[in-house]
Amino acid sequence: MQSITSGQSVSSPIEIKGSTSLKNGQILFGKVNRIYPNQTTEVQIGHQKMIATLDIPLQAGEMYWFQVQQPNEGKVVLKVLDSPNVNFSSLKGAAAQLLSHLGISPEPEAASLAEYLLKNQLPITKDTFLSALQWVKTADAVEYGLSIIKRMILQQLPFVEDVFVALLAQAKGEPFHKLLSGLQQQLQDSVSETSVKLKGVLDSLHVAKQDQLQQTGLQKLVTTWIDSSASPELKTGAFSLLQKTGFVPMGITEDGFLEKLVVESSEISGSTKNSVTDKLQQGLQLLSDAKNGTLGKVEKVEYSLNRLLNGLDYVEAETSTEIKLIQQKTISTEELSALASRLLERTFAEASAGNKIAGADIEVNDLIAHLNKDTEKVTESKGKVTELLIQSLKRRPETLSVTNAEKLVLTQVLETEFKTIDFTNGASVAQQLKEWTKMLGLQLEHALANMSGDGLEDLTKDLETLKPLYLNF
Repeated sequence: MQSITSGQSVSSPIEIKGSTSLKNGQILFGKVNRIYPNQTTEVQIGHQKMIATLDIPLQAGEMYWFQVQQPNEGKVVLKVLDSPNVNFSSLKGAAAQLLSHLGISPEPEAASLAEYLLKNQLPITKDTFLSALQWVKTADAVEYGLSIIKRMILQQLPFVEDVFVALLAQAKGEPFHKLLSGLQQQLQDSVSETSVKLKGVLDSLHVAKQDQLQQTGLQKLVTTWIDSSASPELKTGAFSLLQKTGFVPMGITEDGFLEKLVVESSEISGSTKNSVTDKLQQGLQLLSDAKNGTLGKVEKVEYSLNRLLNGLDYVEAETSTEIKLIQQKTISTEELSALASRLLERTFAEASAGNKIAGADIEVNDLIAHLNKDTEKVTESKGKVTELLIQSLKRRPETLSVTNAEKLVLTQVLETEFKTIDFTNGASVAQQLKEWTKMLGLQLEHALANMSGDGLEDLTKDLETLKPLYLNF
């Protein structure tokens, strides 16, 4: 029950050698060790001892409830509180006595708070207790609320509700991008000048937008499925999600779907507007020829496919009778699907590599369309993927009917989507943090403090950032 500063500014603390500060109005539970003349006593609070002046004579060796009064010539003045007829040999009994002294009804939340403050030896005044009790009741989880009260007292933070609410949000561990997404959602219907600017800042901070996920969500599932470096669990989860969203027919296996792509490629003729899609189409037709045993001018399927992927021309070669006999053999489904998967991985990687160029994502969309030529089905699938990602982002597992492998894929897609910085590059990290600091408006006070007549233009820029815009709104 050692006393520490309560964070209240109503009175100056009384410094006691060997202990922490006491403040007027605090309630303490302690033992009288020795009695000195003029009602001066050695009182022990927890492990700390102090010399105090008491308002009435007491008996050495007994335990009492005390309340700190105004100082008297530098000494601690303690008022003795009457102990109600409650057994204080236990923590619950001591908490009940405390509530009685404070004049507070012994409801469950109040009893829990009293026990927590006593157990952690935190200072107690009626004002701080009532405030803490109100805040804890509003917290989603009592344990969060109690730990935050302790943190506010120990770190001497302002004992006000706004600080409690902010720390509660932090304690829940909600991702920053999720908080920003929630703010953006609340601003959707607002058309004021400030809110429009605020939404623009949120967009620049890479807040998740439905149309953004609409464009990239399905692509991420496909590339995860065909990624040769991905774990079997991820690949299985991604393919399963492609089936659940209607992009891939239900009931078909991965090998079966790849074989279907190869077979259907023979029905497509002509070239497209971009080279990557042409490369995919040529590769699938090559594998179709291999499946049918009509290779003609190439010696090996894999050799020819590699030349195609590397942008090289076919090599005409004289083939021996033995090689021709090998060529006539039917390629197995496993071999065919492995080559088709490699073809998809390489072409999607090539298209994605150019995504930093404006409009380059068209190539990826063309590849998507090549895998499923039903445009309505693809649009529907994109919508379903987006909905799954949004629900996963909002952490609403009850609305998702997905397996653990599928949840793993959704989590990875979102992490990739929000990854905006290469943490292996120190210069990149430093530059990104500087940009975020500016956009978040964390330098607002510094800018105001150092404002000069010639710096009004720069100050205007500082006011167009998240913090000042949010405060203004």
